[in-house]
Amino acid sequence: MSEREFCVDELKKFVEEFLGRVGYKLKESRPIGFVKPDIHAIRKVNERDYEIVAVVKEALDGAVEGFRDLAAARSFLKDAPDYVLVLPPVSEHGLIEFLIEKEEWYFDIKRQEFMIWLVNPKRGTTDCIIGWPKDNDFKAYFSNPELAGFDSFIGQRASRKIVEEEF
Repeated sequence: MSEREFCVDELKKFVEEFLGRVGYKLKESRPIGFVKPDIHAIRKVNERDYEIVAVVKEALDGAVEGFRDLAAARSFLKDAPDYVLVLPPVSEHGLIEFLIEKEEWYFDIKRQEFMIWLVNPKRGTTDCIIGWPKDNDFKAYFSNPELAGFDSFIGQRASRKIVEEEF
């Protein structure tokens, strides 16, 4: 599947609808510090607020810029929200190269507690492949919650790579 199959607007609209099904309300789009996220949403449950800040990119080659924007937002909002990089379906090989083989971003992403969601508007799917939201209600809405196992797989490979490089 081509990484440029969906434009940012298509992905954004799909994620906004997805968040609406989970019970989130969109917040007015305004800058958070130095960045204006593509999506900012909140869900109130009793005394708890769950908040999502998302940046949408149409291909994996925009991921570093997306994480930079999330880090900028995080410097202002701290740990309260969940931070998500939204991508269209990308190749597993390309993702592994980005996370651990060529780029080695996995541990930085985990340290910041960022998530990666892969969305496919054509198939109507949203999958969380790195990280997990604070709001556990998402489990009932992600297309394949077992894909969270990809995070463990990547973590094991990244750890093994570090050990091999040290010895």
